[in-house]
Order: sequence, then structure tokens, then C-alpha cells
Amino acid sequence: YSDTMESGLNDWAASGLWHQAAVQREGSSTTVWAYNNGSDYNSSTIRGGSLTSPPITLPAGGAYLRFDYLYQTENRNPFWDQRRVQISVDGGAFTDILQLSDDPMNYWLHSPVIPLTGSTYSGKTIRIRFHFNTIDGIANANFVGWLVDNVSLNTTAPDLSCAEATRNDTPASASAIS
Repeated sequence: YSDTMESGLNDWAASGLWHQAAVQREGSSTTVWAYNNGSDYNSSTIRGGSLTSPPITLPAGGAYLRFDYLYQTENRNPFWDQRRVQISVDGGAFTDILQLSDDPMNYWLHSPVIPLTGSTYSGKTIRIRFHFNTIDGIANANFVGWLVDNVSLNTTAPDLSCAEATRNDTPASASAIS
């Protein structure tokens, strides 16, 4: 599955302030999904909304979710202006698979690769949902919100060729620095 967002709604369902918008990206105009009211996400009544994909049937081996995004909110922490990626499997309830936080603001970023593999997802019909929640009505003006582009699900696993040969991520397993 792949959607560059350039050819219309393509059966995505939007609520809250989610809408398609033309933006400048890398020197050219592109269409993205945006959570804002055109300039910011300040609203006296709307505190959140969801952008939900059409149903997508995964292959037997599962798939890997990737997307591009840019955000500008009041803060990078996970407590205000929450940006969540959620999934529904075979029509079930949506559950969080990723909450974005503490990532660089005002830059187009590639999402982490999200594995949708194993018996939970392989061969199942899923829906992906991007959920934005402002939590409160404070400091929501003068920020662009959350932009999402180029959503894809494919069977290409992430490139791990530059991964360390041995674990180096705890004090017990860390390499000494001379």
C-alpha cells in the first residue's frame, strides 16, 4: 500500500481539523494531510481529530509502516499536543503503536519504521490512524500543527547493516571509551 496524497482523498476518513493542503516541500508544492485550520490549530471547540486510512489487507508475512511528517506544536514533550499512530486489526478498537515526541520540530522527517509483522498483523486487514489531541485550548495559535505525507506499507524490512555487532546500550554492555 502506498499513498503520496497527491491524488485526492483516496478513502481516507478525516475528523477534527484534518484536511488536505498544498504545502512547499523541498522546493516544490506537494499535497499532504494537515491537522490545522489553514494556519494553526487554535479552536475554541475542537481539541483533536483523527485521520484514518481505508482498510488495508497485509500480506501473510506482514509489512512495515513508514510515513513522512512535519510538526510544529507548543512543545516537543509527550504530554501536550499529542501525536499518536494507532492501528485497528480486523475491525477491532484502535490501539497506539507509536506516540511521537521529542523529535526535531519544523523539519520534514521520516517516521521510525513500524513493524506490523507476526501473528497479530500478518494476513489481517488493518486501518492506520493518525490521531492528534491538543489536550487543552492553550498555546495552539501560531503553530502549523501536524502534516503527514507519503504513507506506505511494504514488505521491505529496515536496513540494519549499520547496526552495532554487539549491544552497546546499557552500562553493563557498553564499550569502554579510552
